[in-house]
Amino acid sequence: MKPFIILSWVLALSCFIYQPLASQESDIGRKEEHVFQVQYNGQYFSLLSQAVIEQTYRSKRSTEWNTFYIYESFFDKITSISGEYDDDEIDESAISSVAAESEDVFILDSRIHKISFPTEIDTGKSGYYEYQKEYKDIAYFPVMFIPNLNKVDEYSIVVKHPSGVKINFDIIFTIKDVPYTIDTTSDKETILKFSSIKYSDHLPYYPFNRFHAAVLTSVQYQGNINPVTPADFSQWYFNLLDSSVYSADFNTPDLHSAITAAPTNRGKIKLIYDYVRKNIRYIAEEQGLNAIVPRDPTTVFTRKYGDCKDKAFLVSAIAKKYGITVYPVLVSTNPKLPFKAVHPTLFNHVICLYEEGNERIYTRNKVVCEKGMMGLR
Repeated sequence: MKPFIILSWVLALSCFIYQPLASQESDIGRKEEHVFQVQYNGQYFSLLSQAVIEQTYRSKRSTEWNTFYIYESFFDKITSISGEYDDDEIDESAISSVAAESEDVFILDSRIHKISFPTEIDTGKSGYYEYQKEYKDIAYFPVMFIPNLNKVDEYSIVVKHPSGVKINFDIIFTIKDVPYTIDTTSDKETILKFSSIKYSDHLPYYPFNRFHAAVLTSVQYQGNINPVTPADFSQWYFNLLDSSVYSADFNTPDLHSAITAAPTNRGKIKLIYDYVRKNIRYIAEEQGLNAIVPRDPTTVFTRKYGDCKDKAFLVSAIAKKYGITVYPVLVSTNPKLPFKAVHPTLFNHVICLYEEGNERIYTRNKVVCEKGMMGLR
């Protein structure tokens, strides 16, 4: 589940560049417009987006900031990137991309795109860059972040949708509330707009200093179109899983003998867990849907490697073979944004849960314990 951490890293990287500009008023004027197109073909809903980010340089110091980063994951393919500075098009040579990296992922097909304005920028000049994305599933309607910059003149989220579709915004503010408007005048367009947002000083050790607010959008038509409730999300996620993830085919006589000889289910689970922890290496090979969907346990058992979700589902599948129910559980190791809704990118880790009577037991390193949210490493 680690690729989603990179999105936060890119946000932090870009905001870090802004910080030298924060001590004086209005070094930079920033405008962002993110337009989402919700389409329906009679069978399913799809999602496209276009972002336009404009920057006006109001001081000599601000002209040092001329490079911008755009993150592309497995579920939101970027179809075009372009831009202009002072009415001149950005040359293609100033646009590049590299494979995204993560310390926990061995193979990852996400990308980070970079676009640069000219190295010589004049005070008072403006430039913009834009890009388009095509989403694999409307379930991935992104969580949007209003950045905590020197000055945000305007930040808009525009959702174009068929008549009868309703758009709701779940907005979480960080340091302080920021005024906003929601325009629902048109039955085919919903607009959330923030204006004239000044920089807020960072709080010591506060994890959400980098943005003013986070916005989770829900699309509704005779129910939720994107899975934002826990029940809808669970159904959506389980529909991604192949039936093979629920069983494991293995032939290890010593492990089988030890499990069958254990007098309690808790003892059996500890044996299974310890076996997976000691014999299955942690290696993340996350391409395409394997960023969030585990490989089948038989393959993981045979290969002797996998990431947190692969290993958690392997524990669950082996336990099931002995009549014991162990649940893989999606969790986050990052500070949690207290949305009322849920979203695929809010999870980055998988652990195991075993229920015994009224007691819930989570797995962590070395032993099965009753506290802690550590996964299989």
